[in-house]
This record gives sequence, C-alpha cells and structure tokens, in this order.
Amino acid sequence: MSSETSSRNPLLIAELFYAVLHYLVDTTWDTTPEPSPNGVDIPYSVGTNGIPIRAYDPDTRRTLAALARTCRAFTCPALDLLWRRLHSLEPLLWCFTSREAIFSTRQPLRPPSPADWVVIRHYACRIQYLEVHDVLALSSFFLGCVPFDTNLFPNLKVLKWNTRSHIIPIDIKFMYPLLGPNLVVLDITTHKDDTTLPSLLKALPSRCPAVTTARFGLMRRENLALMDIFTRAICSFKNLKSLIIDAFVDNRVLQDVTRSTQLQELCLGLQLYQPENQPPSEISLCNLRRLVLLVPELDQLNELLRPGHQSFCGIMLRLLRVEFATLIGSLFVGLAMYSRKSTLNVLHLRSTRPHFDLLNIEQLPFILSFDTFRPLTCHTNLRELIIKLANPISLNDAELVDLVRNWPLLQVLELCYFFPLPIRARRTTFNGLLSLVPVCPELRHVGLTLDGTEIPDGAPVGLVSKTITALRFYNTPIYKRTRQVAKFLLTHFPSVTSVTGPPGAIQMDSHGRAWAQVEAYMVGPSEEELGVDNSGDAS
Repeated sequence: MSSETSSRNPLLIAELFYAVLHYLVDTTWDTTPEPSPNGVDIPYSVGTNGIPIRAYDPDTRRTLAALARTCRAFTCPALDLLWRRLHSLEPLLWCFTSREAIFSTRQPLRPPSPADWVVIRHYACRIQYLEVHDVLALSSFFLGCVPFDTNLFPNLKVLKWNTRSHIIPIDIKFMYPLLGPNLVVLDITTHKDDTTLPSLLKALPSRCPAVTTARFGLMRRENLALMDIFTRAICSFKNLKSLIIDAFVDNRVLQDVTRSTQLQELCLGLQLYQPENQPPSEISLCNLRRLVLLVPELDQLNELLRPGHQSFCGIMLRLLRVEFATLIGSLFVGLAMYSRKSTLNVLHLRSTRPHFDLLNIEQLPFILSFDTFRPLTCHTNLRELIIKLANPISLNDAELVDLVRNWPLLQVLELCYFFPLPIRARRTTFNGLLSLVPVCPELRHVGLTLDGTEIPDGAPVGLVSKTITALRFYNTPIYKRTRQVAKFLLTHFPSVTSVTGPPGAIQMDSHGRAWAQVEAYMVGPSEEELGVDNSGDAS
C-alpha cells in the first residue's frame, strides 16, 4: 500500500460516506409507511423505487444538519439526503424570510431577491420528493415569484399535489416549475370545482414525458368534457405503466385508457355505464398485468374477463355489495378459462364493509363452498389468495387442504367471512390450520374463520411452521380458552409475531379481547404458565 493511499481518510471517499449516510437514514426512518398501491383500498398514495416513502425522524434530520455543518466533505452528501423529501414548500420560503414573517398577517411577504434565488436553487436542485398542500396560500405566493423559464426542481421525481375546496386554487402556470422531464410519479388530488384541472391535464404529457405512475383524485362522471380531456391526456403519456383514478368512471373512460400499450396496472372505481342507443363498447385488457377495481356489480365485470382477453398477474377486486355465490363462482370459472394460467399469482376479493345489516343468512344463496373455489386450482403459481367477504365459506379441514395443495408457492392465504356460519355448513378447525403447514411450505400470512370450540391436544409434535409470522382469525370465538389456544399456536407456529382476532368494528367485544389476550400470552409467557390447564380461565 502506498504512503499516499494509506494516509487518505476513508470518510473522504464520496461513495463510502454516501453509504454510511444511507445506512443512517434507512435504519432510523419513521416506522409508519405510506399505503401501498398493491392493495385494493381506494384512495391510496403512490411511491417509486429509489425514492423514500417514509419521513425521517427528528433525530435523523438533526444528525444530517449537523453533518452538513461539520466540514465541506460532509456538506453535499448530508444536504442531498436532508432535502431529498419535502412535505411542503415552506423550507424554501425560510431561505429568504423568517418563520414569523411567513405566518404574520401584518405585512405581505417580500419576493425573493436575486441573491435569494441563488440560495433557493442550491437546495431546490436536491429535492426528489415534494408535496404541495397550499393551506395558507404560501405555495401560490412562492410559485408565483418563480420565473416561468426557470427549471427550479431539475431532479424532482415524485410530486404530490393536493387542492381542496377550502384551498385557494393555484394558476396552472405556477405549476410549471414543478413539472420537469425527470418526474416519474405524479399524484394529483383536486377539488371537483377546480377550473385549473383541464389546463393541467393538457400540459402534463409534454412537460412530464417520463411519468410511469399517475394518480388522479376526484373526477366527476357527469362532466363529460373533463373526461374527454382526461382520457386524451392519459393516452398521450408514452411511458405510463400504473394509473390510479380515485373516482368512479364509466366504461367509455375504461375503454380509452386501456388503449395505452404501456399501461400495466389500473386501479379505479368502475361504474359500467352504457349510454342508450349505443352498441356495447369493446374494452381490451390484454396489456394489463394488474387490475384493481372497486366494483358495484360483479356480473358486469365478468363480461370483461373473457378467455384470451387479458394477461393478468394480479387481480384485486373490492365489491360494493354482497354477491350471490353463483356470480362469484362465475368469476372463478372465467379465470379458470384464462389461457395463461401460470402468470396469475395474486387474487384478492374483498367487501367494502362487513354488511352486518343482512339477516337470515340461512335462506340466502350466499354460501361459498368447495365447488365455488375448485376452478382456481388450475392457477398453480398463485402466491396470494385473499377472500374477505360477507359470504360464509363452507369448508371442512379436508376440503381446505385439497384446495391449497394446488398452490405450493402460496405465501398469503386469507379465507374469511363476517356472517355467522349456518348450522348446516361445514367448518374449518385448528386442525385444518395445522394441516396447511406441510402442503404450503412458503406460507407467511394466514387468515381464517375457524370453529374455535375445539382445540386439538393430540396434534403431531413435529408439525411446526417456521415461516408463518402472522395469523388472523375473523369471527372465531374461543371464549375462555385463551391460554390453551396460545399454547397450541406457540407449539406449532413459533415464528408468529402477530395474532389478531376480529376486525376493527368488533375488536373490543369479548371475542376481540380474548384474541388480544392470546397474543399477550404469546409475546412472553413462561413455560409454567402455559403448561397449566387453563381451560376454565376467564377471557
């Protein structure tokens, strides 16, 4: 090793110092992430690879600020991370005025001077993620001062723009400094009466050609002129792969946006509406890989899922009402006729609410059986199957195992319902849960509605899952056998870190408290405590 090399301080190597800072940031982020676009809840936020979607905690920000002031070698890397994400434009206003002046009502803010713009550009070029919520019209003031030919945010990749009815609308020309060629994620929420939206839609494709993910909030179906502008704008994006629309749209809009050959993921609230005296629209879904829909009527959706009509790897549907078992079965049959069965690896089907208002389930044809799910067994590469409906699921232990043995790669399984299971129906027990272990070795998350009246004592000792980390039991009362259940789960599922019972609306009833106690026992029980027969314990 030469004397010159040995005398160099390794912290002065830019790559090494960046790696140290990234480790500092990555390990001290706030633990609350933004919602992921992989779910079916609408609305949700969007993110992108390489852009942090969690905010730094205060200690991390203070550490980065201290490093930026320590020496010149630390300044640029620390400032890059410190300014990479902004939740408002206020920090840029602080570059030329005080916080007291920003919120003062005595005198208007002064515009930045040429010297101020030098400082502002020094920080603005580091911003990659920006949220604009113009609650006090501060954003409109700042953006109104920017020369329109200034590329103020050259490295901006994620823009979240939010205007509501109580917020002063911002002129579209004020947004031009935010719309650049490097923008890849665009998230716009606008009020239904915002008149700037049409102009913005027309400008986006040319000013932001690199956008791959876009979300648009609150479109009104009856505003046909706006919908025409919207669909033309969407079709003009050359690289758009993921589109989220937080509103119900009709099949005409769906027909237009699916013409984009690059679009792979579509998430929207679907209102299949066909005008009178017009032939049915031909909607091609052959380019989509992931379909996420809020569906008012399932029978209309089945028309879209024709054989050879799509090449999905993921389908996520949320139903607005309780559907008949025959319609759900028709959906599964349609997926079984799908020519490329090996590509479908994610299937979610949920209800928007538990529908506790429906009574007398014994007389309604809502029960899902083994025959309902049988068509799905042809999708052998299925990795996520989530069925969370009001419809009761009639499966015994043997039928459950016969189903899941066809999905050896399954990682997430939820077969849950919210109605009480009719007396005549078959029931899954804790034995059925345990029987999943050898047939699905990749399982990570399991949610089931079980008959909790019987906890097995003679289960095979060696039958243990080391991969399952989360268990959820919907509508599964265990009454006063909390420690017995905890002992059973600890014996066969030692890697579990989360055990939950009923969903939020009924978490505080006796069943919810019993499952909370099961989880508490599993966190740190003593062997003596769990070894005692507590079948008569109070829950």
